[in-house]
Amino acid sequence: YEEGLVAFAVTNMSSLKSPENAKNVLAVGATSNPNCENHGSGGQGPTADGRRKPEIYAPGCSNRSAVPGSCSTSTMCGTSMACPAIPGAGLLVRQYFTEGFYPSGVANASDALVPSGALLRATLINGTFDMSGVNGYPSNREGWGRLVLDETLSFTGESRGMWVVDVRNADGLETGGVTEYPLQVSSSSEALKVTLAFTEPAATVGAADPVINDIDLELVAPDGASYKGNWFASGQSSTGGSFHGKNSVARVVLNAPLAGTWTLPVIAADVPARPQRSALAAGRARRPDLPAVDAAPAALPLPPHPPRPHPPHPT
Repeated sequence: YEEGLVAFAVTNMSSLKSPENAKNVLAVGATSNPNCENHGSGGQGPTADGRRKPEIYAPGCSNRSAVPGSCSTSTMCGTSMACPAIPGAGLLVRQYFTEGFYPSGVANASDALVPSGALLRATLINGTFDMSGVNGYPSNREGWGRLVLDETLSFTGESRGMWVVDVRNADGLETGGVTEYPLQVSSSSEALKVTLAFTEPAATVGAADPVINDIDLELVAPDGASYKGNWFASGQSSTGGSFHGKNSVARVVLNAPLAGTWTLPVIAADVPARPQRSALAAGRARRPDLPAVDAAPAALPLPPHPPRPHPPHPT
């Protein structure tokens, strides 16, 4: 279902389990609360076939909610307390697009679009940050880190911008296909984050390796340096390395990107179940060592895509 997004609380036990190991869902872990820089609860990845899970975290400890009884409440700690925040944030992202806040930052009915589930996933993950209380980034413990929704959506009057592309099935890539996008970065004072997400076809139930299609992300700097999706060192993207090959999410994060024109190729390395749609979300984010922010980078507008109703769900 092209416009659907599913989130599962990961197990509170030590190792990742089913169903959060599914390749097209968001697997949600719990941060501590109020210190959201620390891991609170949630099993550690990767999946049995080597994919990165969990992907995203929300506060899940010292959360107060209803319990059985006479209007009683209680505080608990667990991923089930964290998970509702992620689809809740996903609904806000969906509203942002369907009410036409993109690209101007104010509601404009003529800009309204119905986002795919892949675009929702890319936008949410592009708003994640390294949890400083967890070693390594990204890691099998924290995935891509905790969500800060305000850092991925752009509104009028804010200095940081966002740019997205939502490619539907009919316009997807086939094996060997490449689509390149230009990105203009104004300065190195803010981190540059780019996230690719795609919704893969279903594999055979119980398959040891459920991965079918392989779409890769690359970001090429003005000086020609190449950064491959998911290849990280010391908490940010690094040159060299290899493409991820397995994950339906790929990211490039650079803390101090060069100013100038960047090139963003999306590469269909292997697409036996063709064509393969994908979505991209890019934006600038605050660097913790710099209190001020500069103007948002200029970027491509979204390709025309009129709103359309949900299709009838098949039996």
